[in-house]
Amino acid sequence: MSNPTSAYASLVQLQEEAASKGHTEPALGRPTSIKYLREVSRRKTSFDSFHGSSFRSDKESVSHYVDQETEPNVKPKAVSMRRLYAMVAPDWIHGVIGTIGAIVFGAQMPLFALGVSEALVSYYMDWETTQRQVRKIAFLFTGGTVLTFFVHSIEHFSFGIMGERLTLRVREMLFAAILRNEIGWFDDASNNSSMLSSRLEADATLLRTIVVDRSTLLLQNISLVIVSFVIRFMLNWRITLVILAILFMKSYGGNLSKAYLKANMLAGEAVGNMRTVAAFCSEEKVIDLYSRELHEPAKRI
Repeated sequence: MSNPTSAYASLVQLQEEAASKGHTEPALGRPTSIKYLREVSRRKTSFDSFHGSSFRSDKESVSHYVDQETEPNVKPKAVSMRRLYAMVAPDWIHGVIGTIGAIVFGAQMPLFALGVSEALVSYYMDWETTQRQVRKIAFLFTGGTVLTFFVHSIEHFSFGIMGERLTLRVREMLFAAILRNEIGWFDDASNNSSMLSSRLEADATLLRTIVVDRSTLLLQNISLVIVSFVIRFMLNWRITLVILAILFMKSYGGNLSKAYLKANMLAGEAVGNMRTVAAFCSEEKVIDLYSRELHEPAKRI
């Protein structure tokens, strides 16, 4: 009754109007009241059905939205490196030139170290031999510097062209794949224009970094390692084998200082708090903990 526009207030108002009309028009009072009641009942039924259907539709839309939000992300399929490198196959000429440049650039560091060592050895010879050797090494360093500059420039130029063309090709493929989707796919919040633009930029740049830039560093490191081993075996193969054996043994055994670090910390704390350990009669427990910490490093030896 407090709300004059409610359905119950309308019924009471209609009943009062029907009662007042009944006093003035007794012949038409009852049919008129029944007519009004039917009209109000019809309005109330339509009102309830409207709000019920609206509530159900809102509930279905909310549940559909929640299902979309709670749906786990589908894990993307793994892409083989062969497929990635197949995308740069049209630019194989630039790839070959860049590979040669990366190999030469990676080999210049071991050769530079060899030149420095030869220059130091020449100082222990007679003066004329020293001058001749140092002059020769200086010319070699000058020529190597010029060669390295041109080779490094050609390497970056070739791989840069290949990377830019790969980026353009990937962005065209991504944009074509985006346009092939249905209209409802763009209604998703994760597929708005800003997100799609950032994907076009970030994904293509990341693919270029993996295929081109990382491959350049890999080729340089492989060249560096191979040339270093060749020089070492040519100078003294016995010492090289001994050093390789030591490196393999060290990697097999691991870093023992780090392995024993936790055990040493436990022993130091036990000695520093000896009175506390003795007061609680925890000598056996501390020894057991120390033995457990030594068990893992013992497996590596």
